[in-house]
Amino acid sequence: MRILIFFLLLASSSSMAALQYTRIGNNYNLVSSCFGLNVGDIFDPSILTTGQICSISPYTFTSTSVNMTSTSVRIGFSRNDGRTYTAVIFVSNATCEPPKVMNPQTGICEDDPCTPYIGSEFDVGWYSRVYGKT
Repeated sequence: MRILIFFLLLASSSSMAALQYTRIGNNYNLVSSCFGLNVGDIFDPSILTTGQICSISPYTFTSTSVNMTSTSVRIGFSRNDGRTYTAVIFVSNATCEPPKVMNPQTGICEDDPCTPYIGSEFDVGWYSRVYGKT
């Protein structure tokens, strides 16, 4: 029984809920500038937080609200001159599939930095050491 619980916990911790940014909406440039997201990205929705500050010259924007539905994300922003904006992006449920991994620093699904470059000059030395050929 303990082994079963361990494997269930392991499986649930490795599969993370994620969203895919499928289509731009209003003021989408704020989402790109403040959160680093672009169409096609798969991301952990927890990266969309209030209090995120970014600059788009000559203004500074602060995220003030985040509202998610099953198909869209609306993020409220306040500009340093008092004006407010709502950014909208369209999303769908997704998973970060191997060989990609969720980058813990950015919350965006990216190529695994540990994946070898097969067929590149980085492999030639390894291949010749193992097989004696180039």
